Amino acid sequence: MAGGGRAHAYELVWPAPGLDGMLGTCHSLDVPLVLGNRHGSLSALLLGAEPPAETEVVARHFVTAWAAFAHTGDPGRPAYDTRRRAVAVFDTDLTTTSYPEDASRALWAGHAFAPLPLPDLTGDPLACDSRALGGDTGTVA
Repeated sequence: MAGGGRAHAYELVWPAPGLDGMLGTCHSLDVPLVLGNRHGSLSALLLGAEPPAETEVVARHFVTAWAAFAHTGDPGRPAYDTRRRAVAVFDTDLTTTSYPEDASRALWAGHAFAPLPLPDLTGDPLACDSRALGGDTGTVA
């Protein structure tokens, strides 16, 4: 890596069973799998009130990798590099493959992204600057 360190990449492809699967593999699904909380409010939303048995299989893959990384610095798979682009793919089976979205990565590789403008949060937390939307500055009631 450019800074001289190592990086280990992963992609979660196991779909969230909560809400009849309508979320698919969504942002933050890995949190209850890694942290072991399968019955909190976020977990119930993502995993369902009674998570299916395969939840524990996927969670075990995560916990094993994260614990190994915390203990030794090695999650049990190759580090990501620009030649091989090794990515762990978490599902009921854990596999390692070259980056699965390489066509998308290549498409954006030469694009320079401009920074996004940030809102000014130094004033009244209830104030709303609508000038960015073409309106006047107002206060949210």
